[in-house]
Order: sequence, then C-alpha cells, then structure tokens
Amino acid sequence: MGKKEMQRDVALRIDGIVSGVRSQLDWLAHTAKTNLTDEEYSRAAGEIGTAMGAIYHISAALYEEFPDITPAKMRPPADS
Repeated sequence: MGKKEMQRDVALRIDGIVSGVRSQLDWLAHTAKTNLTDEEYSRAAGEIGTAMGAIYHISAALYEEFPDITPAKMRPPADS
C-alpha cells in the first residue's frame, strides 16, 4: 500500500493540537520554576526542553509541507 499524502485540513488540525501542547508545556515550565527546588527544576526543564524540541520538529514539518499555515510571527521577514 502506498503512502498517503496529508491533506491541508488534517495539517491544520494537527497544528492546533501541537499549539495546545506547546502552551501546556510552557505552563508546565512556569509551574515547575515556581514550585520546585532548583535541582528538581533543572531536571524537569531538560525534559520539557526535549518535549518542546520534538513539538518544534512536528510544526516545522507541517509548515514545510503547507507554508500557508505557518503563523505570521514564524514567517521570515519579507524582502523590502
């Protein structure tokens, strides 16, 4: 069986989910920073960073395949 191509609407749904995960990881980092010891936070921050990196790769792949869904703040500046 051949590989299916992702449809744009599916990419948009995935991007929405990934955006929510990114927000939750930001919240987790903030909560960890304010509630854990420095040592505990250091360990947690490394794991959160690993998760954020994986999320970034998912987003980058979506935006490469569907450049029009790339959020404006993540687009390179237009040449003037």
